[in-house]
Amino acid sequence: MTSSTTTDATDSEFDQRKLQCLEMLNATTEFTTTRSGEFAHKDCDEDGEWFRHPLTNRTWSNYTTCVNLDKLEASCITLHLVLHYFLITNYAWMLCEGFYLHTVLVSAFVSEKKLVNWLVVLGWTTPGIVIMAYGFLRGYAGTPEDTIECWMNESVYDNVFKAPVCISMLLNLLFLCNIIRVVLLKLKAPAGPQGTGPSRTILQAFRATLLLVPLLGLQYILTPFRPDPGHSYERTYEIISAFTASFQGLFVAVLFCFFNGEVIAQVKRKWRTVFLRTRTNSYTATQVSFIRSGPPIPGEEKV
Repeated sequence: MTSSTTTDATDSEFDQRKLQCLEMLNATTEFTTTRSGEFAHKDCDEDGEWFRHPLTNRTWSNYTTCVNLDKLEASCITLHLVLHYFLITNYAWMLCEGFYLHTVLVSAFVSEKKLVNWLVVLGWTTPGIVIMAYGFLRGYAGTPEDTIECWMNESVYDNVFKAPVCISMLLNLLFLCNIIRVVLLKLKAPAGPQGTGPSRTILQAFRATLLLVPLLGLQYILTPFRPDPGHSYERTYEIISAFTASFQGLFVAVLFCFFNGEVIAQVKRKWRTVFLRTRTNSYTATQVSFIRSGPPIPGEEKV
């Protein structure tokens, strides 16, 4: 192929070659199917060579036009709403945990069963109401900029779910402060001798604070203060946010399950029970085998 052309029509045919889209891209089920009649294309450079992809330096055919992104908009928006529903549910349940601990510690006359039932209802339904309000406002009252690119861009309607998240964090912070106050009042341990360090009471309160921070999700209290795009701390913010969001469940499981004294005691007790039962069964089987192998004593029935 050469680059010499004489007419506009020839130039158009020369610059771009249409290719029939495959029914299934790459002949696998990992890609979206395309309708017949849609086309991919290959671009021809001025020197008569096919366009090469800058990353692979190989001849490249653009099959991205085979997929109509507008047809996937409904599914994409649905996934966007589902994702944010579960994110808000995470914050809602952290608030429920803080409210439960605060209520049980402060109020002596409360039905824990009824309290848990109410919290279960609120923890699952409240995020749904927030997401429905967010979806309705952004979908029907938003500008065209708010409804493009699968709603991934920042929008003023994001405050519909950001505000409840911030409120839940502030409430959990208040719950934590009051819980620590009540713990300090109930411990009533005498202060340590002067010059020997903090008292036992302060250490216990500090330990309780550290344990409750991941449970109540107070590490997220700095999340709303996101740096501006291009800021030097933006990458650090992204790393810290991803780390805390990904490992919060692990931290809670380690602190409140794997390292919990009552859980460890129950596991040890169960292990002793199973181990002793196994040894007892083995000892009984050995005795029965020994009795069966011995000759019968005169006057004794043979087993």
